[in-house]
Amino acid sequence: FYLMRVIVVDSQQFQKLINDIVNTRNEIDGIIVFDPENALSLYHNTEYGKGQHGDEIFENHEAIAGSLGGVHQIAETLTDFGENSKRGNLQYGIFQLSDGILVLYFLEIHNQPVVVAFISGTPKGLGLMLQHSNANIGKIEQALNRLLAG
Repeated sequence: FYLMRVIVVDSQQFQKLINDIVNTRNEIDGIIVFDPENALSLYHNTEYGKGQHGDEIFENHEAIAGSLGGVHQIAETLTDFGENSKRGNLQYGIFQLSDGILVLYFLEIHNQPVVVAFISGTPKGLGLMLQHSNANIGKIEQALNRLLAG
């Protein structure tokens, strides 16, 4: 019973962490953590600002995770490129869309691939989006390492 309680508290703390990030003025309007091999949403923000289309991201988080299911193949390709070109490991990918920005961080949590998607509901503010996603990915990765330890 105690172990279950600890996991729930950790899950609630993680939820609060990603909601706090989304609710801060920082160009990040949605966060989805997903399993790229199975195209499953693991976690997503449950709070959002309506002014930046956060409601659309929230309501479609499962479809978004599903649409990004093949992204691990891109990660493998770019990891191979980094090794062959001696440019290092893949850290993240930035995708500028006509109506938004997507920043993907490719993590390995307990030997399992996990992708953290930071989504902006507008096409402007790429520099701020990248700055704030870089500032927050370490906290998210640490929390996921604790959360997914069991």
